[in-house]
Amino acid sequence: MFSVGIDVGGTAIKGVRLGDDGDILDTAEDPTTPDDPEMLVQTIVSQARRLGVEPGVPLGVAVAAFLDPRRRVVQFSPNISWANRNLAQELDDALGVSVVLENDANAACYGEYRQGAGQTATALAMITLGTGVGGAVMESGRLLVGADGIAGELGHIPIVPSGRICGCGLSGCLETVASGTAIVTRVRELTGSSMATPDDVTGMLFANGDLRDDVFADVADALAQAILTLRAISNPDTVVIGGGVIDRSGSLLIDMISHRVEDRLRGVSVPATPRVLGATLGNRAGGIGAALLARNPRV
Repeated sequence: MFSVGIDVGGTAIKGVRLGDDGDILDTAEDPTTPDDPEMLVQTIVSQARRLGVEPGVPLGVAVAAFLDPRRRVVQFSPNISWANRNLAQELDDALGVSVVLENDANAACYGEYRQGAGQTATALAMITLGTGVGGAVMESGRLLVGADGIAGELGHIPIVPSGRICGCGLSGCLETVASGTAIVTRVRELTGSSMATPDDVTGMLFANGDLRDDVFADVADALAQAILTLRAISNPDTVVIGGGVIDRSGSLLIDMISHRVEDRLRGVSVPATPRVLGATLGNRAGGIGAALLARNPRV
């Protein structure tokens, strides 16, 4: 039996149909309508049907949002206009299946753990750099959820005291420095450019080495600090970093982050230096993880 995973991000909804052996049998992609949650739900339902969802087919849906501990209700999303919405029940009713709902970074982390860069990890963390910054923590194959369902929200680790206001309401979160949105904002500030798309900004960065080094240094410093904070709390042996920002920057940003983590831990009493690796499943990690979780929801 195949399973289906749908990853609802800030800019796109990406779905996969996954075979028993983990191979991708089919894919689908639609634009996200972050300011129109009703249309967004309709698009998820339509995409699920196109990918073959019907009663009896396992369906996992990953969303860029804070979820309740039972993984049924979207409590809040910094980048999508929905809150306190029982999305799982809506999808159950519309499709006639029992949907497994999960945070998008958690789903991506599970995908990387099962089929990607985290397969050899015992204690794994993942950071995803896209429209926002997501995160997830795993211990012995189980995702950390927390008392209120928001464990692993690494994008909201405070990094810059009195920094920019984040979509979550706090100030100076990692997301305000290291997300694709933050990078676009930073490039505009430094250059006076009105470029709007991440691809345009990436082109500008790689055409101007000094600008690229300046912007990436801030991002790498922030991520290294977040990893050191995470190290003190959950002590991962591996940190996988993925998302659109990493896809566009290649290995350069991963290397910068890894070197900064190693430098800051050099000479400390208990080094316990986590490996920093780039994700290998690309922008389908969330969908793959969601499809795998749909088969094994008690992780």
